[in-house]
Amino acid sequence: DLPVMGIEESAFVFDNDAITEVIIGDKVETIGKNAFYGCHSLTKVVIGDSVKNMDGAVFAWCSSLVSIIVSENNLYYKAIDGNLYTKNGAILMQYCPGKADTTFEIPNTVNKIASGVFKGCNLLESINIPDSVTSIGAGAFSENAIFEDQDNWVDGVLYIGKYLVATHYQEVSGDYTIKDGTICIADSVFFNCENLTSLTFPNSVKYIGEDVMRDCKYVESVDIAASIISIGAGAFGNCDWLESINVAEDNNNYQSIDGNLYTKVGSTLVKYAIGKRDTTFLIPAFVTSIGYEAFFSNEYLKSVVIGESVKTIGESAFLWSGALESVVIGNSVINIEDYAFDYCSALTSVVIGNSVRNIGYMAFYSCYCLTNVYYIGGETQWNNINIDSEWGYNTTISGNHILTNATRYYYSETQPITEGNYWHYDENGEVAVW
Repeated sequence: DLPVMGIEESAFVFDNDAITEVIIGDKVETIGKNAFYGCHSLTKVVIGDSVKNMDGAVFAWCSSLVSIIVSENNLYYKAIDGNLYTKNGAILMQYCPGKADTTFEIPNTVNKIASGVFKGCNLLESINIPDSVTSIGAGAFSENAIFEDQDNWVDGVLYIGKYLVATHYQEVSGDYTIKDGTICIADSVFFNCENLTSLTFPNSVKYIGEDVMRDCKYVESVDIAASIISIGAGAFGNCDWLESINVAEDNNNYQSIDGNLYTKVGSTLVKYAIGKRDTTFLIPAFVTSIGYEAFFSNEYLKSVVIGESVKTIGESAFLWSGALESVVIGNSVINIEDYAFDYCSALTSVVIGNSVRNIGYMAFYSCYCLTNVYYIGGETQWNNINIDSEWGYNTTISGNHILTNATRYYYSETQPITEGNYWHYDENGEVAVW
C-alpha cells in the first residue's frame, strides 16, 4: 500500500461518532482546510514529524477535543498545554474546545489567530488577547460561550478587549464608527452588512483584516485613520455603491487620490472605488502594481489604460468587471496574474505590451466577446510568453483559450509588405489595422 501523504479538505467533516482519536502518521505532509471540522466525538489528536502545511480550521468545532500532541521532531508545529501553534509560536492554530477551562490567556508570542480557533468552546468565558496580535481569521470566535452571551454585544458588534471580532450583520446599519481604542478588525467581520452605509475607523485602529467589508453593497464611503498600518486583501470587495475611500493625510502607509486607495510606499493601486460612475480610467503614472481585486465587480468602467509604469496586474484585479470593453496594457507590464480579467464578459479587445512574460491561470477566461488582441511586438515575442494553459472550470480546454484563439495582430509602425495581421496607432492615437 502507498503511504498517505496528505489529508484532503473536509475529508472527515462532521464525521461525529466514528472518530474519537486521530494519529497522523509520519508520512503525512499536508492537512486540508476543515479536514476534521465538527468531529464532535474526537478527543485526542497526535501529529507526526512530517506535517508541514495545515490550512485553517482543521480541527474547528471538535467540541470534545481536549488534547493535541505534536511530535517534538516536527519542524513546523508544536503544542502548548494541548493547544496547537506554529513552531515559532506566532500563529495560534487551534484551541481545544473540549477543555474545561473558563479563561484563557493567549501567549504574547502570537501575532495571528487562525480562523475557527475558538469555535465550539462552550465553557470558555474569558479570553485575553495581547497587543502582539495583528490578525484574526474569519469566525475565530464564533459559536462559543463568549459569542453566545448577549451581554457581550453592543449594537450588534462583539469586541474582546481592543479587538473587534464579530458582528450580527443584520443589526449593523447606517453610519457606523468603530469603538475608539480598537486596534484590530478581524477578517470578514462586516461581511454582507447590507444595511451599513458608511464606516469610520478611529485613530487607534492599526490592522484591518481580509474581506472586512465584502458585500457591504450600500456603503458609500470609508474613512481610513492615520494609525492604520495594514489593510487585508479584499477588504472592500464587492462594495457596489462605494464612491470614496478617504485616508487621513498623515497616514504613513496609504493615501487617497480621487477617492481611490493607494499605498504610499510601493505604489500599489489597492482599491478603485467601484461605485464611481466614470466610464474611463487611466492608471496614474506612479503606480507599479495593481492590487488583488482592485477593480473587482466594477459595473461602470468601459475602458482602462494601464500605462508605462505598471509591472504587475494582480490576481483577480478586474474580475467580474462586466462593463469593460477595452484594455490597454502598457509595455512595462511583466505579469498578468491569475483571473486578472476573468468574467469581463463585455471585453472585445485588448492591447498587450511587449514586456509581458507571464499570463496566469484563467486570466482571460469567460471573456466571451474578446475577438481581437493587439500585441505590441512580433510573433516570436508572443510565442515566448508563458501563457497558462491549464484547463478551466470543469472543462477540458485551456483557461486562456479565448485569448489564444482571438484574432491576433502584431505591431508595425509602417505598413508591412508581408502578409499577416498587423496594426498601428493612427494620428489620433487609436488602434488601426493595416
